[in-house]
Amino acid sequence: MENSVVKKTKRQNTIEMRQKKEQELLLEKFREIHLIGVACSRAGISRMTYTRWVKNEEYTIKVEEARSIGREATNDLVESSTIKSAVGGSVPAQKLYLSHNHDTYRYRPDALYKGERNNLIDQLRATIKQFTGKYRKNEITKDNSEEPKLSTPEA
Repeated sequence: MENSVVKKTKRQNTIEMRQKKEQELLLEKFREIHLIGVACSRAGISRMTYTRWVKNEEYTIKVEEARSIGREATNDLVESSTIKSAVGGSVPAQKLYLSHNHDTYRYRPDALYKGERNNLIDQLRATIKQFTGKYRKNEITKDNSEEPKLSTPEA
């Protein structure tokens, strides 16, 4: 019986050593790219195995640290590519870059340009003028009630 216990322990040790190597390989892939599916595929690990491994809180922390490094690497690569496209004359790339890196080109709905603000004010004034022209403002008629009524202008 002692031999079966020893064999099981040796086998368990072998499995644990293999899993540790696979976990380290997966962490390395996460440092390259933060996408779970891609990293698992490149490391030859199934998504189900990954899900089982991240139940271990200590490993989950290592995964998040590695994915953070991978995310930064991906961001640098995409930013570099966007800048190359913008410099090469791509207008969408130029707009994207400037809208995220230059205050003048940021989308700010609360800070409309002066011309746009003036147009909106003019439109509002015209609407109010049109409304007050159709109905006399605050004209009250008394017919045994205290409620104010709007009367239409006589043509």
